[in-house]
Amino acid sequence: MADTVSPVGGARQRPTVVTVAAWLLYLVAALVVVSAVIAVAELSTIVEATRKAYESVPEFGSSVAGPFSSVARAAGIVGAIVDVLIAVGLVVLARFDLAGNHVARILTWVFGGIGVLCCSCGATGNAVNSFASGFGAGANGGTSTDAQRVQEQITAAMPGWYRPLTVTLSLLSALALIVVVILLSLPAANQYFRKPEPAAWPGGQPGYPSYPQVPGYPPAGQPYQWSGGPTSPGAPGGPTPPGGPTPPSGPTSPGGPGEQRPGEQSNG
Repeated sequence: MADTVSPVGGARQRPTVVTVAAWLLYLVAALVVVSAVIAVAELSTIVEATRKAYESVPEFGSSVAGPFSSVARAAGIVGAIVDVLIAVGLVVLARFDLAGNHVARILTWVFGGIGVLCCSCGATGNAVNSFASGFGAGANGGTSTDAQRVQEQITAAMPGWYRPLTVTLSLLSALALIVVVILLSLPAANQYFRKPEPAAWPGGQPGYPSYPQVPGYPPAGQPYQWSGGPTSPGAPGGPTPPGGPTPPSGPTSPGGPGEQRPGEQSNG
């Protein structure tokens, strides 16, 4: 089964594997957008949980809680913007893959592999919280035990569905990207992504269109031959003017080669 497309240079058949890969890219883009929406919706909860977790540790206190809660808010906003940009990029790649663009295919392999690694690391929000808590412990004399306590309090403050949902979305995205990379590497997709050869113009020179033949004129590339009809008088092959007298021949000049002058006798 294949879909018909009409690129420049002639019609080609789009393999089903390319169509499926493009729709999987659309799916991953939708999953990324859902993850961004969830992160923004729970951003205030994450920021408040971060502030309370740092305030509960004596080594940190309120002087550290304020700055790191701001860091958590900024990280959440930046992460959501990046997710939206990634989703837009996936949609663009899918469109160019459907059109048989070879460069888009290579970029899909590259960013697909990077996406698999990122999605395998888990939800973005958990990574941000772990970084913030660990950095806070090291910068303010805290221990790894204090950082673990901060992380546990932040995780406990989140809704029970948050972590399972974000992890599920990440795993689905990683699996879909793996399938995309495999589908675009199959032999069925190789022929589709090759540069099409320019089609020859029928009935004419390559690269120039053929025009309809005008009645009375020979086809292009053949010499013109007269097939009948009146010609001008006196022209080679033309008719002789009717009824006209034949003009007399003019006198020949004396002394021409082989001629006898008056008064001379022949030696014969």
